[in-house]
Amino acid sequence: MPRKYRYKLIDYGIDNDRQDELKAICRQYEKLKNYQLDNYDIGAAPISGMPKGTDISDPTYKRAEKIIAKYEKVKAIEQAAIKADAGLYRYIILNACYDFSYNDLVMSHNIPVGYANFYESVRLFFIHLDRMIV
Repeated sequence: MPRKYRYKLIDYGIDNDRQDELKAICRQYEKLKNYQLDNYDIGAAPISGMPKGTDISDPTYKRAEKIIAKYEKVKAIEQAAIKADAGLYRYIILNACYDFSYNDLVMSHNIPVGYANFYESVRLFFIHLDRMIV
């Protein structure tokens, strides 16, 4: 199991549990993005003519609401990365969402900044993401 890195974010009101929660949201990035692409066309729910429960609801609206919620998470991750450092947002997403370490990024993607600058941008990313996702 790879080592779990923690960023010093307690000064910004982000404790270890919240940091784990943000990291878990980031790890779902690919799944959320694919869900969004797979469900681009919402369509209508099948009508069987039989009542389903006692609530009055619109299944198409519920499905659309679910897609929008996932889209908002994807958008928040991307916007937080751009806010942290527009030139490094691709690398920040690779680090936060796909667990690429700095060394992996140097070897495979030729990252244009040093270790300290990169991880400072990743810290800023988590700070912005915390403010965007409530």
